Amino acid sequence: MFHPKEKILYSSCGRGFAASHICTDAIKYSYSYWNGAAVQGAMPKMSRFDPVQMSFLLKNIMMIGVEYSPPAVRFKIRVMGTSLVECYGFEGTNRYVEDCLDPKTCTLFKKGLLHVVESSEPLLVRKTLPENERGYKSCESIYLPYGCDQGKVGKVLVVKEFLPGQIY
Repeated sequence: MFHPKEKILYSSCGRGFAASHICTDAIKYSYSYWNGAAVQGAMPKMSRFDPVQMSFLLKNIMMIGVEYSPPAVRFKIRVMGTSLVECYGFEGTNRYVEDCLDPKTCTLFKKGLLHVVESSEPLLVRKTLPENERGYKSCESIYLPYGCDQGKVGKVLVVKEFLPGQIY
């Protein structure tokens, strides 16, 4: 299990969010791609996601499936990129987030995912990371909702960029 001790800053992207608020090129590209796939201001459907267009970022992604099981919403990691596996020290593909993360981290991660599911809007997350052997000091992530046929969020694409310096 991954046990971070990190400070998290949340920024709701919303439709008025500017790419200039994003610090890293990978996250800027992901947000721009998502906006380009959106139709008439609505979140894009999963069918508009083309992994070939983001092939250079696949190592930095998590595709999270959203399962509506009243009374709760569950989140299952459908794909976890190799850089994330290496950084976190576990393979989460086809596992529920609560089976991979310690309770505190899971609560924070699920809080961000729920925000995206309820708002159908992207979420930008910046973290200061604890000391680690890879020398990363910070992380910038974006959570991008993709719709399903029922008009709900069906999947959330999480793209992470780890950095050796502080980003804020």
